[in-house]
Amino acid sequence: MKSIIYQFNHALQELKKRPIANLVAVGTVSLALLLAGLIFLASQVVGYIENNWGNGALVAVYLENNLSQTKIDQIKNRLNKMEGISSIEYISPAQARKKLIKGLQKDASVIRKIENNFYPQSLEIVIKGEKSLVSSTQEKIKKLDGLVTGITDIRDVQKWNRKVGNIIHILTFIGIIVMSIVLFASGYVIMSTIRLNIENKKEEMQIIKLMGASPGFIKGPILIHGIIQGLLGAVIAFFLLWGFSIFIFPFLSILVGFSLPASGIPFFFSYNQVIIGLGLAGLTGFIAGQAALSTVKI
Repeated sequence: MKSIIYQFNHALQELKKRPIANLVAVGTVSLALLLAGLIFLASQVVGYIENNWGNGALVAVYLENNLSQTKIDQIKNRLNKMEGISSIEYISPAQARKKLIKGLQKDASVIRKIENNFYPQSLEIVIKGEKSLVSSTQEKIKKLDGLVTGITDIRDVQKWNRKVGNIIHILTFIGIIVMSIVLFASGYVIMSTIRLNIENKKEEMQIIKLMGASPGFIKGPILIHGIIQGLLGAVIAFFLLWGFSIFIFPFLSILVGFSLPASGIPFFFSYNQVIIGLGLAGLTGFIAGQAALSTVKI
């Protein structure tokens, strides 16, 4: 126990002896982890926004042009009985033409010459709810094609739950890649700092070795030094992320239309994620210390 306390105190003394070099190393680690943390935080925020907006899809049911209003109402009533149906809007041929012209904008010159009768009438159905409910209702609506007279085609116009889900997956994937790169870069900076310390104290360490000190006693302070640098960088990065969330979340709340948690980091990052982040930073420092020791013969 005394040996561990000695090694820990010795590592702290090394931090104090070369404050500038150690500050550069810790600062590099914190900025690198901050970059990766911002990407992960963005994916968490997008996921939170998705849950508050709700999952949903927009389905278009195309109808025969000469279908009577009575038959259209019957189809609407049948659709309204399904779970998750938020709204059903009737789109006339004239409205369909107007939407297409608006969507094409400058390229709509040819479309303007086509008469309204060319366009089909349709029902635009908005489905909202849990992902499983949305998918189930979509499948039920698709099965009406060919079973219900008057329906000519059924298509998924928009699936914003899938789009948001794809954004989350992409951000998470980018975050993992960035995290891997920055951890490697941070480890290299820590290794360089520790290697410089070893070079400066090489003779002292050799004397201690000749006096009968074990390899673990000699290497312990160096490895603890690396772990402390990694952990300090991670702690600073988490505090910077927390400060960023407090500053930026009020503006995001205005944009998305509902309040995001003011606490920011404690909410979006679970305790397990914080522990994993600190563990990775500490492990990076430990590996960097081992790498530095392998490059210098004591």
